Amino acid sequence: MAKSVVITPMGALYEFIVARGSTYEELRRWGCKPIHSHGIDEYDYMLTEKQELAVIYAYLMGYYSFPRRISLKGLASKLGLSVSTLAELLRRAEAKIIDAFVRHELPHYIVGRALYGNRQTSIVEERLSSRHRVEERAKTGAEIEEAAEAAAA
Repeated sequence: MAKSVVITPMGALYEFIVARGSTYEELRRWGCKPIHSHGIDEYDYMLTEKQELAVIYAYLMGYYSFPRRISLKGLASKLGLSVSTLAELLRRAEAKIIDAFVRHELPHYIVGRALYGNRQTSIVEERLSSRHRVEERAKTGAEIEEAAEAAAA
């Protein structure tokens, strides 16, 4: 079994979970073009038992909260681990989780690049920039004022 992302001849994007054999070939015969495919087992982040337990415990204790409810040092102390051991355990687990997430989202980004070219990168940068958030707030504020003026008239 594999999760595949295909583009149809009409340009529609679909995600399928298909057997790699006949169903996959049938999609190709229909004119669908696979742009990304990987085994379903990749959804299992393949964390070691220790990594899994460390991430879950860190989450439950508020390590990933904002603001943090426990420090790395406090977490390590509760688990009876050195700070460096816990830091490495969490970093390796986080890297696997992020890798799986990016691989899942990558086909959507690739399609965006195909449709918008280098503008896709600019769009991402713009949406992440603080200037964009300020402009969005200003736009929203201006729209509110405009609506208030129109209602008063």
